[in-house]
Parts: sequence; C-alpha cells; structure tokens
Amino acid sequence: AQTNYIVSADGFIVFGNTAPACGGFGCFSNAAIPNAAVPNGFIAPYWDDLSAIAVCKKEEATKVTIQWIGQAFNNSGSVQMQAVLNSNGSVDFIYGSGHTLNGVSGTVGAENPAGTAGTQLSFNTAGTVAPASSNTFTP
Repeated sequence: AQTNYIVSADGFIVFGNTAPACGGFGCFSNAAIPNAAVPNGFIAPYWDDLSAIAVCKKEEATKVTIQWIGQAFNNSGSVQMQAVLNSNGSVDFIYGSGHTLNGVSGTVGAENPAGTAGTQLSFNTAGTVAPASSNTFTP
C-alpha cells in the first residue's frame, strides 16, 4: 500500500512526497483523465473547486481513510466523501447520504504518475455520482 501522499482540499490525493506545482488557477480546476498536466499520480473521489472543506484522516491496521466534508465553491453543493486506501492496494470511494455533487463539474478516477493512463469514472457529467454510493478500484 502507498504510504506517501498529499491530500488536496479540492478532492484528490497525489501519491509521493512532492505537492503538484499547478500554477495559474491552481489544482482546483479539474481535468479529464488521463492528462499530462499536473497533478499526476493521483486518485480523485471528486476533484473540483471545493471550499470550506474539513479533511480528516483515520489510520487502521488494514486501511487509511481520508474524509472530506464541506461545500463546493459558491455553496453549489454539499461534500461528504471518503477515499479508503486498503492494504491490498484497492481504493474505495464512498459518498455519504448528504453528498449532493452529482458529477456535473467534477472528475472522479485515478491517473498514473506520468499522466499518460488512468481510469476515469466521471468528467463533468451529471448523474455519475450519487449520494450513499461507492466505487472500488482494484489494482
């Protein structure tokens, strides 16, 4: 399991020890997967311009859970989600019953460190994320 990562308040986790140098508008502007532009080497339960976000981490013997709770930019929706990094390498994205962002302006998926390959579950597509739902990535 990956032990070095940086959590973004904008709904993604970059693996490694170096924060992405997003420049310009920063990493809050989501993009399609794959994309050579930074960030790369990440998982995203819901990458979007989020604000007023509380991020928490819980470590257990077989998993690490990262949780985001708050609002989307301009209070356009509620954020209640988790990324669970399991010791077997799988990752679960879990959305709470109060998560109202439906995919219309976010990216959900995973990308390799080079930005050349990945799995995109959603990119700016309404109806692709639902409250009280989950997705699992298996290596």
